[in-house]
Amino acid sequence: MNKRKILTLLAALFCAVTSFAQDARQIVERMNATMDKLQPTGLEMAIDARIPIIGTVRSQVWALAGKQKNITLIGKKKQITWSDGQSIWDYDEKSQTVSIRKDKPTAKGENVGLFEDILSGYDLSVKEEQAKVWVITCKKSKSNQETDVPKRMILIVEKGSYKPVSLEAHSSMGITFTMHDIKFGVTDKDVTFDPAECNGATIKDYRQ
Repeated sequence: MNKRKILTLLAALFCAVTSFAQDARQIVERMNATMDKLQPTGLEMAIDARIPIIGTVRSQVWALAGKQKNITLIGKKKQITWSDGQSIWDYDEKSQTVSIRKDKPTAKGENVGLFEDILSGYDLSVKEEQAKVWVITCKKSKSNQETDVPKRMILIVEKGSYKPVSLEAHSSMGITFTMHDIKFGVTDKDVTFDPAECNGATIKDYRQ
């Protein structure tokens, strides 16, 4: 192969890689636009956290208009937390108590913010294109000086709808978070404290 053909091939490969990177950013931009549009309807997702020594912690999260409900399973122990920006309710199944404390209002949940941070703090590339989804690699940019954000993430986006399918985040501490089964459409009842879910637990109010 002569030098001209080699240069032509390298140029073609460079263009292909550049186009791939641009496509990844465009996909994430459209995903964020879709999430912004659907955000008012509420968000539900499952979160698996694989933690060294401890093992896997599983959570189910519902979020709507500043309110949130989390069901967390650590082994056989279940904990349910509700928050509305003013108060937070913690139900501990083992002790059969509900603790109520003051809460700080947040515009958006931390989990949603992780999706939004992808564009500003990560280098993106399409790792794989499947029939129904894109698999996107998100590597922390050298310019990203945040120390408490994941160093690498794998994002899967559904074609057509541009909805997120899953997000796997790897931290520098060896912890892996996987957000999956992401759905939109939550009712106020889904995120409001319900004593009936606490099996007659003792309620302790610490807000005063």
